[in-house]
Amino acid sequence: MPKLIARHNRKFAVTPAEGEDVYVKPEGKVDLDFLFARRESRRTDHGGMISYGGRRYVPAADDCLGMAQTTVEVRETSTGRIWGVSKGRRIEMKEVESQKRVDSDEASAKKRKSGLVKAHKPAPDHPWRRGVVKRQGYHSTCRDKRTFA
Repeated sequence: MPKLIARHNRKFAVTPAEGEDVYVKPEGKVDLDFLFARRESRRTDHGGMISYGGRRYVPAADDCLGMAQTTVEVRETSTGRIWGVSKGRRIEMKEVESQKRVDSDEASAKKRKSGLVKAHKPAPDHPWRRGVVKRQGYHSTCRDKRTFA
């Protein structure tokens, strides 16, 4: 492998047009974990909650309550922390436990047992109780009285 690299460098190496070093040292401390995080876009609901990876998250700080129905860039760091970036601000997100779903059959059975759900019964004089009424229309009465010559 070293022979291949040396031969490649001899064949394709080019001297730079300018001899200056273009490397610029970054100002201050750069959070590389945040910089190289996985990024996805989400839209918050009315309460500022987002759904990411099958889980729900809200802003950890109370000063971020004005995020209703805004587009947020969600960043998941390599350590597993979830951040939101909205309007250039970095917002730490915390996971919220979702409510456990009640099985619909169990819920309806509980309601029936408790007497909350009653079947609707029409009044005794309601048209449904009268049964089928045979109507005589114009065509049925004329058909019997027709005479043929």
